[in-house]
Amino acid sequence: MTKDILFSRCPYAAIALLAVGLGVRSMQLRNQPWLGTLKIGIWNELRSRRPLQVCLFLLVIGHLSELLFPRQVIAWNNSPLRLYLLEGLLFVSGVSVLVGCLSIIGRHLEHSVGSVVTQKADAMFLALLFVGVFSGLFLAAAYRWASSWAVVTLTPYVLSLVHATPDTAYVTEMPFLIRLHVFCAFGCMAVFPLTSIAPVFIITLHRSAGVVFRSIAGIVRKSVNRTENQLRLRNLTLWLWPEEED
Repeated sequence: MTKDILFSRCPYAAIALLAVGLGVRSMQLRNQPWLGTLKIGIWNELRSRRPLQVCLFLLVIGHLSELLFPRQVIAWNNSPLRLYLLEGLLFVSGVSVLVGCLSIIGRHLEHSVGSVVTQKADAMFLALLFVGVFSGLFLAAAYRWASSWAVVTLTPYVLSLVHATPDTAYVTEMPFLIRLHVFCAFGCMAVFPLTSIAPVFIITLHRSAGVVFRSIAGIVRKSVNRTENQLRLRNLTLWLWPEEED
């Protein structure tokens, strides 16, 4: 019963906290200089570690691919060489993230900046991230080919959450390490808005949205100008060579 509640209701609570938290932080950033938010907390440690950023990005993309493109992942894994390549890449990325996370935790405990709330949120996020990555590496070693079996177990579970009909059997019947891995993922989502990384994420999202909107506006403006030019040319043609009435 406890497992069912943990994996049926807690994910929605984590998503709600993530959405509301990011919305509140976004409104707070309106009255603050953006550049000043980029040098606080654990982000100050993460921003100077490009390899760690790349490995973390690969892990996120790998997990999202399993959720969004399960058929393509299965097709990719049909070839042993491609399967080894994917599993090896994700495992090496996980080890790199784990080592980098340990280093950042040490620096954070030794010297942390920002508000008390941000410091505690950073510590919780780092702890959940460390446990999540560690459990992921351990289960990848203990239960081989995680990228394949996760597609037929964890992906249906996430889809059941999306359809508001959570089927916890996909998770509750799995080994403890897998349940721990899933719990840490939702825990990171819930804590993320309070961390020092959240402002950077919001700023990046705002700027990306601005680029997209400007691109769309430019395309629309060019289309309107092209249409106006065609209409002017047509009117000029009719003025020079009026159509003869039958």
